[in-house]
Amino acid sequence: MTSGRSSLGGALMGASILGGPALVMAAAIGFGTLGLSARRMGELGVSALPYVTIRSLVGGLAVAAAMAALAWAGREAIPRPWLVARRERVALLAASACGAGLNLALFAALERAAVAPVLVTFYAYPALVSLGAVRFYGEPIDRRRAIALTLASAGLLVVVLAPATGNGLSIDPLGLALAALAAVCQATFSLITGRGFPSVPALASSGFLILSAGVVFLFLTVVAGQLDGLGASLVEPAWPWLFMAAIVGAALPTTALVDGIRRIGPARAAILMMLEPVVGVALAALLLGERPSLIQVAGAAAVIASGAILQRPSAYRAPAVTSAGGGG
Repeated sequence: MTSGRSSLGGALMGASILGGPALVMAAAIGFGTLGLSARRMGELGVSALPYVTIRSLVGGLAVAAAMAALAWAGREAIPRPWLVARRERVALLAASACGAGLNLALFAALERAAVAPVLVTFYAYPALVSLGAVRFYGEPIDRRRAIALTLASAGLLVVVLAPATGNGLSIDPLGLALAALAAVCQATFSLITGRGFPSVPALASSGFLILSAGVVFLFLTVVAGQLDGLGASLVEPAWPWLFMAAIVGAALPTTALVDGIRRIGPARAAILMMLEPVVGVALAALLLGERPSLIQVAGAAAVIASGAILQRPSAYRAPAVTSAGGGG
């Protein structure tokens, strides 16, 4: 009955049967498509701010529609805000602010500085999460996790920096500062999401996170006088890329990431999320004709190998976080 009403809802609910690592890797794949959709929409006249605005608004509304359909079918309860503990409401608002800040800082950094140094700076966040998890989660940085983090970081450096070698890459200090701010926002988001609002289902959490960010971006779009960009995103040639950005690159991966972080902990999830730029490079090779070099392929293999290392048995297990309505 539900599948006939909301295929998105079925996909989001179906994600809950996957293990935590699979959820996080699915999120990394989804977010990895954003570079492609952003480029295609940019070619249609949609700049960065209207792009993140329409992506968040449509993605958030899609999650809200999926929740409504599932609630009508009796498969997902819509949480009542006044019944959620004040501490959890504050944590959810803080995570939302971090998500919005992350997007704004990262896109601003990419507009000022070259992609390679921005991505390298931003992907310092798994190390920040690992350090934060020691303090706030009691998760030790054991030998296995340290090897995985080192291998993933080295592989990512190769994937990102190889194309820039010999191109006279310039460094913009403000751009790198913005990328560092984005890394702090992402690390904080991950640490809060792990245990900050366990009674709110992952589906409801992601809907709020995406929509609230969209409202912030819409306000900034109006202030910046870029409403024309929103109009350009709604014309027929942009529809496939809007779907990719909002559903594949926002609704599905955000829900999967929230659920995945809750299941396996923020530190392990952050390392697995380093698959995201590898997916971006692979899509550029397949669909844009940007063929990676052999050294980039080797770097991608290192990132993937780090994920395999993380799946080996460990003495530490992240405490399960059970959320109302089966979302977590």
